[in-house]
Amino acid sequence: MNTAVKRVIFTVLIDSVIIVFSLYTALILKFDGAIPDYFIQWFAIAAFCFIAVKTFFFYMSRFYHINWGYLGLLEILTLAKASIYSLAAEFIFALFLVKTGLPNGFIASVLIIDCIICFLIISGLRLSKRVYAGFSIVKTQQKGERVLIAGAGDAGQQIVRRMKEEKGPGFVPVGFIDDDPFKKDMAIHGVRVLGPISEIHIFARIFNVKCVIIAIPSASSVLIRRITEYSRKAGIDKIKILPSLAELIDGNVNIKHIQDVQPENLLGRQEARINTETILPYIKNKTVLVTGAGGSIGSQLCMQIAALQPLLLIMLDIGDTELFYIDKKITECFPAINRKSIIADVKDAAAVKKIFSLNRPQVVFHSAAYKHVPIMESNAREAVLNNIEGTKVVVQASVEFGAEKFIFISTDKAVNPASIMGATKRVAENLLKCLNVCKTKFVSVRFGNVLESRGSIVPIIKEEIKKGGPVTITDSRMRRYFMSIVEASYLVLQAGAIGGQGDVLVFDMGKPIKILDLAYEIIRFYGLEPDKDIPIVFTGIRPGEKLSEELLTAEENQSVTKHDKIFLAKDIDSIGPGYLEKIDILINESKSNASYERIVYLLKKLIPTYNHNNKQELK
Repeated sequence: MNTAVKRVIFTVLIDSVIIVFSLYTALILKFDGAIPDYFIQWFAIAAFCFIAVKTFFFYMSRFYHINWGYLGLLEILTLAKASIYSLAAEFIFALFLVKTGLPNGFIASVLIIDCIICFLIISGLRLSKRVYAGFSIVKTQQKGERVLIAGAGDAGQQIVRRMKEEKGPGFVPVGFIDDDPFKKDMAIHGVRVLGPISEIHIFARIFNVKCVIIAIPSASSVLIRRITEYSRKAGIDKIKILPSLAELIDGNVNIKHIQDVQPENLLGRQEARINTETILPYIKNKTVLVTGAGGSIGSQLCMQIAALQPLLLIMLDIGDTELFYIDKKITECFPAINRKSIIADVKDAAAVKKIFSLNRPQVVFHSAAYKHVPIMESNAREAVLNNIEGTKVVVQASVEFGAEKFIFISTDKAVNPASIMGATKRVAENLLKCLNVCKTKFVSVRFGNVLESRGSIVPIIKEEIKKGGPVTITDSRMRRYFMSIVEASYLVLQAGAIGGQGDVLVFDMGKPIKILDLAYEIIRFYGLEPDKDIPIVFTGIRPGEKLSEELLTAEENQSVTKHDKIFLAKDIDSIGPGYLEKIDILINESKSNASYERIVYLLKKLIPTYNHNNKQELK
């Protein structure tokens, strides 16, 4: 018998004693201590029925699943609701007893008095544990780290409550800071709202604060930057933050969610609104396959899918190390999720077919790809085989085994491509359009750079700063679109929900950011001055790179969708007859070690807008 079952049984036994006691007390109060004999005769039967009725409604309301140490207003309301249902059922039972000869007084007053007494004792007993826990950890908490909580909203209130429930030295919340004047001087879980963000320096000095926690999941990068600047001016170097709304899919926050503020938090934009209602129907209780599950986007997709309770999550990757880490993280965060971690190459048709045959995935997110532009310029053959053939293999298995949806992760580099990588991703987009007569619904999603992805510009700049510089930038005019990895993954899920057959969906990436400005911002984040503390060196544009990327071609138009951050690209490449045969020729010749020039020639046949201008020889 596990601990949870033992706890429920123990709680039911305690409640049974309380139910009997409250019924007997109600009779004493009703009859001023002189209980008539005919009530005494019925007491044992009544007590047994009351225990059965009350514990039944308590259990059905999931009241017995609540940890006593976490009892709050919502849990008290749950108990009140269950008590009212019990009272109604007891009235019906009492009416039955009346027909057998018991006086009506049992109905009118005893039941109501019993309900009130039982509710007060049960709620009071449970609250006593929380009160005791609060007193028992006060001395321990006084030894913890004194913090200011930026944001007195729902997330701030939740995190303060968790801090007060935490055993052992941790965070000691000394006050909230919030710009809402109506919240000033309010007390939330015993912690006062001190004043606006601009007065952090005052509160830090008064309360000897060394840490600020930004508890505003909806905060824009502008607000995060403002809080960070005021904190640093107050001499507070330790600044932490809760994840964004896109990462907190269930809306609940905990101590483990607190993390250090990173430059990425200051560089993003207002993140997309979350609408899990449209995502849940095609993820919950479905078998979902993610290829490239160990990659930056793939691993974040796995985390968000796991939070949506799939029937089975299949994580596929060719790299065992990356797969090990995402499997470990899923195990820690979602231990109840049914999952499989599979090592396989998406180009291996036999292996992929076996995976589909055994598991029958209903939803497929194809994230596996080679994505680094300069590397792919010197490895054109591998780019074609992995990005095009690998996609084709997974697509064919999806069709054969009846997958409902196939979501392909594309890139802004597929628009008017200047690189091998971009051209192969554009061919893969068009491959899906060739199959729009299948039952499987194919959707491509196209977006720009992801701030936290491995090998992207931000982690590289951070590493160069830690080494003392220089920070290397290819060209002072270079611009790119950026979004957070959490938002990108969430929008992929959202696109899968709203995308139609053969759609290419484009994310609203905001305004492109100048890489030089990005470098300046990150250097200043670490309290350093560009070109003074950290030199900046320009290295020249690399093979396959463009000064700026695009999300749509000149021939494409965009139309709105049900989500304000996702647009539908219209009038894209006209796929004529024989397109699949041309793709097969490209794949077969690449397998036969075709020359770099031959691969470029065949790609241009497939993508007329491919503007290849590099003379890189295939290695």
